[in-house]
Amino acid sequence: MKSTSLNKDRYTLNRTTLAQLFLLVLAIVAVVQVAVGYRLDTLNLIPCLFRTLTGLVCPGCGMTHACLAFARGDFLSAWQDHPFCFLLIGLAVLWATASGFSDRIWLRLSGVLRLLLVLLLSTGVLGLWVFRLLV
Repeated sequence: MKSTSLNKDRYTLNRTTLAQLFLLVLAIVAVVQVAVGYRLDTLNLIPCLFRTLTGLVCPGCGMTHACLAFARGDFLSAWQDHPFCFLLIGLAVLWATASGFSDRIWLRLSGVLRLLLVLLLSTGVLGLWVFRLLV
């Protein structure tokens, strides 16, 4: 007798699936914001645990508001809330539409260049965080 277990590969949450889900939710949020005429970033949707515990902003604080602003086409507010939302959304589009292509490009880079890119991104995020803490 054959087993009727679920196909695990079909239901795996991988980078491509998560990127597609993120973009789908972002599109739905954009439609809701435009249709209702209500800015969803006025709600405290996802409270930051780090900020709640320490009273300080975390490196990701503002990302939800930035993505909501981006979704309604308010790119200046998105930039002011968290400029890395543009990178996040850009990577989500790339991974959702051309995951194999992005993997091939990434793997063609030398290990040193990949490390430098990761360090540059990390330094940018942490530098923005320190700047926000000081201002």
